[in-house]
Amino acid sequence: MIILLIAVFTFTSFFGLMFIKNRGMARVVGGISLLLLTICTGLLTAHIANHFGMEEVTNSTEHKIFTAGDMSAPYGIVIQKEIGEGSGNFVAIYRDKETDMSPTAHFTPDMEHINEAVKHHASISKTEGEEAVVTVEVTAFEFTSPLMEALFGWGGESGELAHEEATVYVPNNSWVTLSEEQAQRASGFKGTGEAAEQIRQLKEFLGI
Repeated sequence: MIILLIAVFTFTSFFGLMFIKNRGMARVVGGISLLLLTICTGLLTAHIANHFGMEEVTNSTEHKIFTAGDMSAPYGIVIQKEIGEGSGNFVAIYRDKETDMSPTAHFTPDMEHINEAVKHHASISKTEGEEAVVTVEVTAFEFTSPLMEALFGWGGESGELAHEEATVYVPNNSWVTLSEEQAQRASGFKGTGEAAEQIRQLKEFLGI
């Protein structure tokens, strides 16, 4: 609607100043139209530049994950690969379901769409919990009211991603985080004992 209003006020400004013979009436119509045109243009600029009329809404999901390693082992493995150096942003490899034949890489950036890729961030954190889980917080722009949507909704921006934060939480005593190179070396490891003891043996085996 804002585009239509700008078009209308552009026309009435031009018509009022150029074609109304009564000078006083021309100034009133033209002046009011120019003022409204300026306001609408400013609102549109603020919307495009700063998402005026919208707010950030965050939704969170969480689900259990399963090891990237041997499913029969008493401990779990998440394989991580940092994106860039010192970014703190990771690709994480694990199984989404216990029945998955092989693990899957998650949070791999779409390098063909860098503007969208930079909105995504993933990290891996230790927890004292008993299960490994991944939480994903998605923050998107939504219109603050039906009026704002009527004014600016022409661009389909409702639901536009602001940023996404994913965190993989792995139990401190029963899971281990490895690099791809470490995971390859660990493929020949056979440990004994409970999960914590086998993790200790695995770290010793890998020299980490």
